[in-house]
Amino acid sequence: MVPDMGKWKRSQVRFLPDTRTIQNLTVKWAYADYMGFILTLNEGVKGKKLTSDYDVSETVEKLLDLLGTLDQWINETPPVDQPSRFGNKAYRTWFSKLEQEAEALVSAVLPAEKAAAAPEIAVYLKESVGNPTRIDYGTGHEAAFAAFLCCLCKVGALRISDQLAIVFKVFNRYLQVMRKLQRTYRMEPAGSQGVWGLDDFQFLPFIWGSSQFIGKNIRSDDTLQGGCLHRKMKHGGNDTNGEQQSLSEAAAEAHIKTETRFYPQSKCP
Repeated sequence: MVPDMGKWKRSQVRFLPDTRTIQNLTVKWAYADYMGFILTLNEGVKGKKLTSDYDVSETVEKLLDLLGTLDQWINETPPVDQPSRFGNKAYRTWFSKLEQEAEALVSAVLPAEKAAAAPEIAVYLKESVGNPTRIDYGTGHEAAFAAFLCCLCKVGALRISDQLAIVFKVFNRYLQVMRKLQRTYRMEPAGSQGVWGLDDFQFLPFIWGSSQFIGKNIRSDDTLQGGCLHRKMKHGGNDTNGEQQSLSEAAAEAHIKTETRFYPQSKCP
């Protein structure tokens, strides 16, 4: 059974990045809450397109404004000239802005009566955009953003009715900002699994994106022949409006735009 986000009031356990906590996390309520959050959203987007109709709450709008602010800071912080090809140091300047403003950004999203939670929730926001020391980004940072959203659900800022908007609006916008960060500052992938991983940077789009494809008629050669999928995405697939229909498609197209050949370029029949 998929848990109801509206009932997530059980755990006060924080996600701490030390080995002992990670080993013990599976027996804590925090693990159940976090996995329940992922599965609840997975169930909510099953068989639905990014273009589906859904309500956009005030909190979702505020989250989009928050992400828009992060995007604007990238424009205001151009990369610097440096001998190293990867890990542009201007990222640290960008991150310092977030470090200073994170609590204020989160406070603007929370209801007034929940403002005291801002300092703790802001930690997850700061952890969700990469590491300023290594100038890298990976699936652990993406997981921190999911934890950030989960916290907003637990304090009641986001509700069960926001399920589709969380994935299709907020998380999709987050992906766009993270791709821009990666391209602008040439961020290294954190903990890349190489050919054993679906993506050097993201993982959740493939979980929720695959749920979106449930009940859809997909030809096997669309997935096996990457060039054909590439062409369908480039021309909007079977949809005349040219919009991606799932998060996994959006993630794959982001790879193509950054010249990372996730899909092999084979000929279409």
